[in-house]
Amino acid sequence: MSSDHSVTSESSEPGLPQSFGRFRILRLLGRGGMGMVYLAHDPKKDRQVALKVLASDKANNETLLRRFRSEALATRELKHENIVGVFEAGSIDGQFYIALEYVDGTDVARLIQSHDRLPVRRSLSITRQVALALSVAHRRNIVHRDIKPSNLLIRADGVVKLTDMGLARSLDDPGAAGITRAGTTVGTVDYISPEQARDSKSADVRSDIYSLGCTWYHMLTGQALFPDGSLTQKLRQHAATPAPDPRRIVDNIPEDVVAVLLQMLDKSPERRFQTPDELLAAIAAINLDRPELSAGVIAALADDGTMGKDALDAHLGDTDFSTSRPPRHQLRRTTEKPSPSGSSPSPLPTRSDPTAPQLVASRPPLLDHAVAPATPWTTPLATKQTKWTGASSALLCSR
Repeated sequence: MSSDHSVTSESSEPGLPQSFGRFRILRLLGRGGMGMVYLAHDPKKDRQVALKVLASDKANNETLLRRFRSEALATRELKHENIVGVFEAGSIDGQFYIALEYVDGTDVARLIQSHDRLPVRRSLSITRQVALALSVAHRRNIVHRDIKPSNLLIRADGVVKLTDMGLARSLDDPGAAGITRAGTTVGTVDYISPEQARDSKSADVRSDIYSLGCTWYHMLTGQALFPDGSLTQKLRQHAATPAPDPRRIVDNIPEDVVAVLLQMLDKSPERRFQTPDELLAAIAAINLDRPELSAGVIAALADDGTMGKDALDAHLGDTDFSTSRPPRHQLRRTTEKPSPSGSSPSPLPTRSDPTAPQLVASRPPLLDHAVAPATPWTTPLATKQTKWTGASSALLCSR
């Protein structure tokens, strides 16, 4: 039994702790290399949270600790309907935690797995909502660096939530570069941009746009952009192989959609959309209701039956969570540099499309009793010394 006092045992669910500090543990949501994620009740605010707890044996791993703190600090700055919010973060008796917004629904990866591929309208709505989240991050000079289906959570009412800011980096914070050494690669290989694959420090918002394009391609076709080969071979394909036209797999995707998608997937960052707002404007210009659309395309647009309410209810019933090339002249090109500001385009009408989080985290020790409430902690992320350890409790942020 650990000498830690942050977690108490005797949970109503066998094998789970009863509490972590003041949080009452309800059930396990997920686990991974960094720790555990629980559904918990916060009696102070009378709300359910997704409680992400760093495994106690990872507390001295500086890289993991920086990523954990980066997630808390980056998400704290990004308040938007399409971004999973952070309520509180800190440490209790040396065990680090983040209390996140709990999203009741599923994620895009599971939707693709369950339905093979998503209808065009639904995939377009998901892509648009993620672009809105990226627009907010871009205005704060924050790059996510890990856009992929499992990080796109979707509530049952269709609201998309971008989660997992553990690899996010602020372009304004030199200390955040400690998360990534020059010449190294972070991200997920099926969705990584060519420049991020070469050097993760070179990633900017256009890299996130490329990753979102890979995710959209996966939604539309049911497979990754480059599904075959080893990790090294996939990285080479992202770097040098032109993005295949998705109509080679699903032939009734509208040309307007293909044109926007292939610009997102251009190998050159300078030829992609330069900002999320540019992407949003292009999405807003897509007309899926033109009378000249072929019968096959109309069928693809109307193929929402596989994702109807009954199917969604059935899917959510067993899920627990806290997301040939068109002519060149049709692709909008620009070489202007990314700017953190920009006007918001006219929004598209939002359809009701289902998807929510599977936060992953390894089991914290089961302990005998809880600790006192956390006290404020204010050391900036760039500081090498971590004040999340030592004292019985410390608070990074709270709202």
